[in-house]
Amino acid sequence: MTLEQLGNLGELVGAIAVIVSLLYLAVQIRHSSRVSQFEAHRNISESIASIMGDIAQDPDLYRLWKVMTETPEEATHDDRERFGMLLHRFFTVFSDAHRFSDTDPHLAVRYQTFIKRLLVMPAVRDWWSRQGVLYSDPFKPFVDEIAAQAEISSNDAQSS
Repeated sequence: MTLEQLGNLGELVGAIAVIVSLLYLAVQIRHSSRVSQFEAHRNISESIASIMGDIAQDPDLYRLWKVMTETPEEATHDDRERFGMLLHRFFTVFSDAHRFSDTDPHLAVRYQTFIKRLLVMPAVRDWWSRQGVLYSDPFKPFVDEIAAQAEISSNDAQSS
């Protein structure tokens, strides 16, 4: 075998090694992306579960939740303030989830459903109408649209 043939063989082996390396890198990136998506789902789920757990375990928070979601007219000023802080915790999690939803549409479905359930409640819609300005684009217009739909649904249910 001549020196030229050995050089050509070396180039071929090098090219094959580069292709194999690129394929391996693509598989690793895909795996890393899936792990990141899983972590985002888990973190958001844990955050929501933590807030809900706090409500379920703390009798005062549970009473606050029940009053504000069922009979908000009976709420005190302090009740409304504490409820707002609780909602801020929820909506901060939702805002974080919204940032990641472009890369994972399944994540968007999960938190959108929760937002819709909250915004059906008049006390939550009222809080959002006052505090939504604290959240940035594109999250704020996204929630504003859900709030408008929830208000329409609520008005339709009341007129039936």
